[in-house]
Amino acid sequence: WYADADDDGYGDASDSLTQCTQPDGYVSNSDDCDDDDDSINISDTTWYADADDDSYGDATDSITQCTQPDGYVLDNTDCDDDDDSINPDTIWYADADDDGYGDASDSLTQCTQPDGYVSNSDDCDDDDDSINISDTTWY
Repeated sequence: WYADADDDGYGDASDSLTQCTQPDGYVSNSDDCDDDDDSINISDTTWYADADDDSYGDATDSITQCTQPDGYVLDNTDCDDDDDSINPDTIWYADADDDGYGDASDSLTQCTQPDGYVSNSDDCDDDDDSINISDTTWY
């Protein structure tokens, strides 16, 4: 019998008892990868490729195993694994005056760029397309 400290149904090969009846906290397999973490085991731990190294993985490219392979993460929510700036935490800023500069006080967080939103928050006046951080010079 193998100790199952994290109660995930997988036992620790380095902590075992030999007896006829199953003791509390022990299981019959020794397949646990990390007996301190119930989410890490040989059957249920899926790693997702992270080609753009942004800590978000590609849900369509995965490996199920105990140890983390190079270039893989546990998170499978990457929106675009070819662009590290596009992920579920990407902030888009409203661009009401359509000058390519967004309003820092009006934003959305999501994978895809919504119509009327841009990726920067550099607009000085989102009601006037002639006033923005790049095109405005004050004398």
